Amino acid sequence: MSAETEIFQLTVEEFFFLTQMLEISHIAGFKDPFQGYLMDELEEEFAIIKQRLLDRGLVVAKDDSDELVIDELLGLCLMSCGSGEAVYLKKNIKGSGEYEAYLNFTPNVVVERTWDDSGSLTLTPVSNAELSMNVLAGFFPLTLRGETPFLAALKNINGGTWDLLPVQEKEKYLHEQRMVPENINLLLRLESDPDRSGTMVFCSRYGGYWEEEVYLYRQLDKELLLITQPADNEIVIESYRPEPVLAALERLAEKFDLVREKGA
Repeated sequence: MSAETEIFQLTVEEFFFLTQMLEISHIAGFKDPFQGYLMDELEEEFAIIKQRLLDRGLVVAKDDSDELVIDELLGLCLMSCGSGEAVYLKKNIKGSGEYEAYLNFTPNVVVERTWDDSGSLTLTPVSNAELSMNVLAGFFPLTLRGETPFLAALKNINGGTWDLLPVQEKEKYLHEQRMVPENINLLLRLESDPDRSGTMVFCSRYGGYWEEEVYLYRQLDKELLLITQPADNEIVIESYRPEPVLAALERLAEKFDLVREKGA
């Protein structure tokens, strides 16, 4: 998704150090990597990180003092990561690999945060809120509908847990929920080897609490299913329709005054 050439690659520990400098907390999808450290251990780690950032030129010492100044664009990216509005995105297209990121929204800049298995992450200022809404609008299929009627409400599970369950565990759970066999077969076909799959989670922070709207889709040939989470421990699986996703996109756009009056 990244269109800009300016990117910042940081370890998780460097990212945490810098956000602490700017007094940023409650970042969507990010946990303190130093939980459980004693104070003297933390101070030792921070000294190493500080020197590493100085060597890379991402921070500079101010007037030969202990005070540090962060690179201006990096500081803007970090402040955006502290936004109270974020969208988690995950998409897999068979044969094309996987994309996974958080988009942190502010009116003037949207920052893409990606990561890898080595413990490093990349921050990229990709666009502003208006242009990013156009990208989000193309992330899910908004002109297609599932061909086979399907509707099931499943209790005691949320979208994140469902997304991570192995197919065998999903099958066991569906039998426990007494789903009819033909629906189980259709659902497991789309879960086990989809042509396309996607996740879009709209995250809004209220104080230190994140409220999430979860949307998942699975596509195999002309079969499409939509999975939503109407409550914390309930998911609804239905034949795919774009209206719920469009409504969620519009609610996000309204927060940044990007919805035009009808007829305007």
